[in-house]
Amino acid sequence: LLLMGSLAAFLLIGEPGAWLIGQLEDGQSLLDGMLWIAVLVLVFAGVNYCCEILRGFHDLPSAALLDQQLLQRLLLLLGLLIPLAAHRQLTLVEVLEMSAATAFAALLVGLFFISRHISRMGHHGESIDTVDVLKEAPTFLLIRINTWILKSAAIWVLGFARPLEDAAFYGAANAVALLVLASWQVVSSALGPTIVTLHAANNRSMLESVLRSAAALASIPGLVLALLLLIFGEEILSVLFTAEYA
Repeated sequence: LLLMGSLAAFLLIGEPGAWLIGQLEDGQSLLDGMLWIAVLVLVFAGVNYCCEILRGFHDLPSAALLDQQLLQRLLLLLGLLIPLAAHRQLTLVEVLEMSAATAFAALLVGLFFISRHISRMGHHGESIDTVDVLKEAPTFLLIRINTWILKSAAIWVLGFARPLEDAAFYGAANAVALLVLASWQVVSSALGPTIVTLHAANNRSMLESVLRSAAALASIPGLVLALLLLIFGEEILSVLFTAEYA
């Protein structure tokens, strides 16, 4: 993870990174902050790694604190409130520096949680070759690539075919629509370790029961949110994005 993350960071700092931001509208404004963007790439990878390890330990509260950069975002919000209260205007590079610092703080917290679990394990048990573990990696890589590309593919296509304002409208509406899936995402994150444990124990009946119950529980809030958007959509959009957008 450290080697591959460092490689990605170095590529961002070098010519590939300059070419990449050159493809973005006004991307040149990011040149001064590429170092901190590269640091964020590396640190975010470490935070996600810690999150998955904590899920493996069934420490879901700690994993939830790191998931989707929650802790980093909370720390960054608190940090940004200070210059806001002082009426100080921050530059883009300063914001990126604060983002990197808060992400690194979240990484340290994740490492602390992991070391606390490992210290209680002792040094007994079976060993597993790293190669056997990494054989599972291509599947997860495919999922990550799929998420990264297809999650924003519609906005990219719309941006090519329609004015940027239309793409912005679609992006905002899509973010609201994703609220309906929030309960499913929560259930999926929480179920991971349980599925692995029951599958390893070959407890198929319990696994099926847990999945059925979880699917029912996840569907209820999703249906409620969809109904609220259907009935009160204009009011909700007015609150989130102003009356003009609604």
